[in-house]
Amino acid sequence: MSSVIEAGRIKKNKGAILQEDVCYEMRFMDEDDLLDMMALQEIIVQNLSDKEIFRTHTPDYFRDHFKVENSVIGIFTDDGLIAYNVLYFPGVDGDNFGTDMLFPVMSWIR
Repeated sequence: MSSVIEAGRIKKNKGAILQEDVCYEMRFMDEDDLLDMMALQEIIVQNLSDKEIFRTHTPDYFRDHFKVENSVIGIFTDDGLIAYNVLYFPGVDGDNFGTDMLFPVMSWIR
């Protein structure tokens, strides 16, 4: 079980007529959460009108990030995983949106 970062209450269906407070828990994730992440990613893609605006990832991508302690954060409610974030410091070579956008490489990345 991963460690809890924060817990509290958030609005479900915020802005809708029938909104309710639900409890959430923000915690570091690990490989035990992989299926939930893949399912949420699929829900996101299926609900986008333009599927090109969201970059999907493979299970291996997430597994690689789970190897770095405390680099993946998820928010959970009784409904399950509702959000996640992968903290990643890109290198000069490889997966780096900055170089895709032709931004200069920062010296601290090297």
